[in-house]
Amino acid sequence: MAQFYSAVDNSDDCYAHNDVLATISTALQTTDLVSGTLHFVTEHDGSPPVRIWRPVPFYKGAYRRGFSLPHPTTYATSKVLARVGQFSTEYRSASDYDWLLRALELEGFSHGVTDDVLVNMRIGGESTAGLRAIWNNTRELQKIRRTHLGSGVIDAAAFYNLGVKISQCRGRFSRAQKTKGV
Repeated sequence: MAQFYSAVDNSDDCYAHNDVLATISTALQTTDLVSGTLHFVTEHDGSPPVRIWRPVPFYKGAYRRGFSLPHPTTYATSKVLARVGQFSTEYRSASDYDWLLRALELEGFSHGVTDDVLVNMRIGGESTAGLRAIWNNTRELQKIRRTHLGSGVIDAAAFYNLGVKISQCRGRFSRAQKTKGV
């Protein structure tokens, strides 16, 4: 199968199948934003994913409880883009989280989920290179919640978000331990 690279996301993300754009287009007829499943891969060679992120639909107040979406598989209508505006350049790895929080939690746009895997994303970027990258990203998410939602210096969402990311990587860590003989 041909690899379809996204022109709007990370430079080496690939659409998961030939019908991704049709899936997104159909879903955006009934909701303002739509998200699908994201597979984190080590290479675009057909190997199984090392981490899988299945989004859940947004509900009001969810960001205070650790809600987050896989940005490479989240798409919005032009109406959302016009009202929410541009991504902030203040954050190194969480500008997408900031934008989505503003669109959903602050502006109140609707969100839907498709069960389809939409994107294969190579692991190892700014927010996925390992535990340090995950920790740094979690700190940025906390700062965004503090800015927009008035959260404290540390909130329960920080721990929840960190736990979810680590659990999504569980298979990756156990494979690494088996390789090392641990």
